[in-house]
Amino acid sequence: MATQQHPAFDPNQPIVGAELPRVSGLRKDYCGGAQSGVEIGDDELRAAAETQARSWSELDPDGKIVAIETKWKAVKTAIEAKLVELRNATSGAQKPIGDAEIFLASSAALRSSLQQTKAMLKKVGDLPQVKAGETGSGKLPRAYVAVENYLNTVGQQFNEMTFEKYFLAMQEIAPLEMNELWQLQSFAKMTVLEGIAEQAAAIDVMKSVKPAEPADAKPKTTEELAAEKAAADALPTTLMTKLIISLRRVDGTDWKEMFERVNAIEQVLRRDPCDAYASMDFESRDHYRKLISALAERSKATEQQVAEKIVELARPIQASPDARVRLRQAHVGYYLVDEGRKQIEQAIEYRPTFAERVQRLVKRWPDFSYILGIELLTLAIMAAAVFGSRGRVNGWVIVLLFLLPAAECAIALINQMATTLFPPQGLPKLNFAKGVPADFTTMIVVPTLLTSESGMARLIRDLEIRFLANRDENIHFALLTDPPDGAQQFDEKDKLADQCSHMIQALNAKYAGEGKGSFFLFHRHRAYNASEGIWMAWERKRGKLLDFNKLLLGTSDNFPVKAGNLGLLKSVKYVITLDSDTQLPRDSAHRLVGTMAHPLNRAIIDPEKNIVVDGYGILQPRVTPSLPIGAEGSLFQRVFSGPNGRAAPRLRSGAAGRRGRAGQRIPQRLAASYAGLRAKFRLLAESPSVRFARRRRPPKRHIHRRRQGYRLRGGQRERTVPHRRPIPATAVSGRATPPLRHSTRHRSQRPPAGFSADAAPRQWRFRREQQAGAQPAAPDCLRLWRAGSEPRARSPRAIGSRPAPP
Repeated sequence: MATQQHPAFDPNQPIVGAELPRVSGLRKDYCGGAQSGVEIGDDELRAAAETQARSWSELDPDGKIVAIETKWKAVKTAIEAKLVELRNATSGAQKPIGDAEIFLASSAALRSSLQQTKAMLKKVGDLPQVKAGETGSGKLPRAYVAVENYLNTVGQQFNEMTFEKYFLAMQEIAPLEMNELWQLQSFAKMTVLEGIAEQAAAIDVMKSVKPAEPADAKPKTTEELAAEKAAADALPTTLMTKLIISLRRVDGTDWKEMFERVNAIEQVLRRDPCDAYASMDFESRDHYRKLISALAERSKATEQQVAEKIVELARPIQASPDARVRLRQAHVGYYLVDEGRKQIEQAIEYRPTFAERVQRLVKRWPDFSYILGIELLTLAIMAAAVFGSRGRVNGWVIVLLFLLPAAECAIALINQMATTLFPPQGLPKLNFAKGVPADFTTMIVVPTLLTSESGMARLIRDLEIRFLANRDENIHFALLTDPPDGAQQFDEKDKLADQCSHMIQALNAKYAGEGKGSFFLFHRHRAYNASEGIWMAWERKRGKLLDFNKLLLGTSDNFPVKAGNLGLLKSVKYVITLDSDTQLPRDSAHRLVGTMAHPLNRAIIDPEKNIVVDGYGILQPRVTPSLPIGAEGSLFQRVFSGPNGRAAPRLRSGAAGRRGRAGQRIPQRLAASYAGLRAKFRLLAESPSVRFARRRRPPKRHIHRRRQGYRLRGGQRERTVPHRRPIPATAVSGRATPPLRHSTRHRSQRPPAGFSADAAPRQWRFRREQQAGAQPAAPDCLRLWRAGSEPRARSPRAIGSRPAPP
């Protein structure tokens, strides 16, 4: 999830009394009062920057800079000593005045800045270094010297505009590395703190305190207060005040934005021929910049040269007549995270690291490497077990006993090593935080069942919550509903569809004035299933999604009950599918659509084969369990729903290449994350940076196991998992027979009275006594599914054909 950022501090806005000390000089500047200080023009600022850049004498970094560590320790000692001295002097009936008052009132901000700059000391050792110049203090980071010169040039008055102009002018001669730019905030604080320490050392404690007014003193008149204020305003702003104000302005600056404004590589990448780079979110742009920094580190080219070479490779592709090639290869990211990486590495003579060589070797033979690793680890574990016995037990006995455990252990170790060697890679995203464009209109659908009025009300409420968290003009929300299985085509449950339609229309009327998306209902009727002998919705969840896709394509309409503005369906491009128990966190839909709309992620479809050949067809976000609420959380919920209870990364079959990224993706005009679609939409991937949340775990382990067994039923797994369904009352006893448990002992038991075993293993089938000429009907028990759940999906072999009722 995206990190909330505080807005940049505006020094011209009035301040709250609790934020700053109530000191006249300090408050005057923050409220927009004029400052007496150095006024410098753009030409003078540029000249100072260029002179400073030409005067540098660079040195080779050696991993440690003693001079800046000495500076920080001296600043810390001076500030803390003066604070202690002033506190001791004002402990009685004395109060500070002048610079001492401002300095003492800012003690919390000074201590916080000292702690922040201390973390910087560990990161400056590998930065480019220069001689300290006339100070004779040895060598210092180049960026630190630049910040120090900037503040001296502007009279210690930090300002975002002058800071940006200075560093842009300086980098025209000596571009800074991105690691240096990220340390500008710490260097600015360090330089300001150094100036504050010098001014604090000049404070005469005896002259900086005066007796405090007694509590019973006569209050001053309005004229006296006005005269005091006028006298304070007439005094010139001291250097201490300027430095404290500069320190707070440094804290109030949005340094992520400043980093991009003064970054020379950023300006080069924004010339992306595809015009997609500038529209990406900050995390994606920062990932590109880090890759450029890594490429420059292992080659002879600088970061700026690498960026310019990438733009040079992408520019000719923009004139390609093939739209599929132009969409992907004209983007700078194609040469950083896609197949164009080889071209840029050859162009700059890149030298891969040892880890990268291992990764590429494994990717070349993924299956061979995986199986060979398991075999070697199994042999190593077995050898350790045999030699560890020291001949006390026969070696063949140990092999027979430990072969399977050793193999399981080897598989687990290889999977862990593989996920470490190939960590999940975030996908680049476009920034749709301000709104999803009309070209990427998205429908969020929730396939479910209408089983009761209370369940229907809960579905409507959850749909409204998802809407409130993801309001957008081009994001719409829909329920795809079916009635539960029944012995006849229509029954009293079908009345719920009309009630749900009225509730959807009420939601549309409630939010019609906002223009932030709308609500829909698409409901199907039952169809007769000859193999089960019951009336049920065709293919249940999978069938609803396939029918909805056909409705979007305009090929067929299998939803007799609909609600909402159906004219919007023609503009829908993407579909997000949610389970009824899946939450949609704030703005996660915008991030998911932005990921799918990125040029490198859009599906490229072969017109002849009608399959995805590049990009992705389905995108699956990371789904994590939500936290338990208060006292409702049991030990089981806290273990499996806590931050450390998330499922470990799973090794997928294709983890060694682009086509094997984990998970699934939403195809254009199609959304169904099931096995029946995986064969057709083969290019699948997971987006770990976008997260959805499921409702909290069940409170007990046996309830979780029961739901797991229920969810496993479907597709090819329904034959390997014992089938659980309520057993009807027998004709003999009239009592319900207990449901079968997960146990192998039931396989050989004889069926109870009124039941018979058919060809399907591990299942009991109910044998109804039929009267002559009676129409066969499904037993009542087939409708008794758990509230809020769906029956198991039918076999994929049934897709594509609808059995007609007898």
